[in-house]
Amino acid sequence: MPSSDEALFSAWRQGDTAAGDQLARVHYHAVLRFFEYRTGQSAEDLVQRTFAACAASLPRYRGTGSFRAYLFGIARNILLNHMRSRRYDDDAMSRLDGPESGSARTGMSTIVARRDEQRVLLQALVSMPEELQTPLVLFYWEDLRAQEFADALGCVPSTARGRLVRARAALRERIDEFAGASRAHARLTTDVDAWLRSLTER
Repeated sequence: MPSSDEALFSAWRQGDTAAGDQLARVHYHAVLRFFEYRTGQSAEDLVQRTFAACAASLPRYRGTGSFRAYLFGIARNILLNHMRSRRYDDDAMSRLDGPESGSARTGMSTIVARRDEQRVLLQALVSMPEELQTPLVLFYWEDLRAQEFADALGCVPSTARGRLVRARAALRERIDEFAGASRAHARLTTDVDAWLRSLTER
């Protein structure tokens, strides 16, 4: 059985369903995380739709770029369609409300929000438009390389970098709104990059 993403994908395209199953196992939690903090209970269904769309597109795939970038590009399209079909913003924000402890109140098994700083950061992130959220999620949570990052967003690297710069600036503005002059605000703004990455640490 091949081991790399590209080898597995190639085998899958040639009819090896076991290779497709292995790819799904390898990337399942990353795709779930991509959806879960924004869509709650719909996440599992959206993950299944993503892999189904990936399977359906096998004959059309040209073999350029990494499989991860290809997969997250599909996931982003699935998310956009989901957002058009229902109001998800209120639902996403409601999962960040309440008196429970951090990991419980977020209701997200793939995201860590145990500290005030992480909670504020998630609130700020969820409140942003998708076109600003997704560059931050892909860059900081999935650690995509420059070309992968651009491919997943469907643009050239220079445009992807520009989107990331705008997203960082917008996130800082949202942090100012949610945290004000609190201690959490001071700690967050000292190193926003590190706090973003901390949301997926165990």
